[in-house]
Amino acid sequence: MRYLTILLSLLVIAAALASPLPTEPVGDSLVGGGPMTRYYFYDLGRVSDSFSGNFIMIGGRGYTTVNDWLRFGGGGVSSMLSIGGPDDESIDQSMRIVGAILEPYLTISDELTISLPILLGGGGYEFERILDEQGSGNHQVELYQSGFLCVDPFLDIAWKLSHDFHIGLSGGYTFFFHEEDKLTSSGYVGLRVFFGI
Repeated sequence: MRYLTILLSLLVIAAALASPLPTEPVGDSLVGGGPMTRYYFYDLGRVSDSFSGNFIMIGGRGYTTVNDWLRFGGGGVSSMLSIGGPDDESIDQSMRIVGAILEPYLTISDELTISLPILLGGGGYEFERILDEQGSGNHQVELYQSGFLCVDPFLDIAWKLSHDFHIGLSGGYTFFFHEEDKLTSSGYVGLRVFFGI
């Protein structure tokens, strides 16, 4: 599945390079962007037996229109907030994902657009839990860090509320490529707001 996703991404890139750039807006907007949030179903108990729950990440996306079926841009998410896990102030964790986004899209109606974006990029994850406070700023900690590359295909459905304002729902799956075995690939659902010109 991972190799098929990478192959499809390369085919989309090749098709985009072979297409002429637009000289005027195609569809609703030539360029646009805005904030987004994702809820990941990843179980944090895989990182540490003493922890559990899922997490929310926030970030943003931007794009420029390549032709009447493809957009190209970039985006990223970070600022992880755990959901459903124990309320433990001794735990500190963070994750970052950033990359380029290829976005084939189809305009269904004046109000509805469906797209299949693919984010190609990477990031990092860090988990730290204080096990024993020994005074004078010295602590015994449980630490896990991982850098990774990722391929992130997702489905995005956007409703146009005005000419330059859209709200969208998305669902996808992030494939992590790294040498560690604790951080595994995960599905998510998301919400975004876009402004275009």
